[in-house]
Amino acid sequence: MTTINSVLDYTDEQLEQITDEQVKALDYGIKYFSFGAAEMEPTARRLAVIEKLAARLPKVEVVAVEIAPRVWCDCGHRVPRTQRMSTSRGTACLDCYDRMSN
Repeated sequence: MTTINSVLDYTDEQLEQITDEQVKALDYGIKYFSFGAAEMEPTARRLAVIEKLAARLPKVEVVAVEIAPRVWCDCGHRVPRTQRMSTSRGTACLDCYDRMSN
C-alpha cells in the first residue's frame, strides 16, 4: 500500500505511473497533509508533488437542488408549498394542523 509520505519523494516518472485509483485512495492524505514531523520537511519539490496530486483528484460535482416555493398559511406561518395542508378553517402548517382541524 502506497502512503502519501512515500509518494512525496517519488520522481516525476514514478508520479506518472500512479493510477487514478491510487490517487483516489490517497485522497484524505493529499487534502489534509501536514509537514509536522522533523524527517518530513516542506521542500519545494514535496509541495509541488502535493499540488500535482491534488490536481488529479476527482472534482466534486455540484448538483442543483430545486427549492419548493414558500407560501403563507391561514395559521400565519410561512412554509414550503408542499407542506401546506387544508383544514376546516383554511390552510395550516404541520404544527398548527390539529389546532385548526377542530
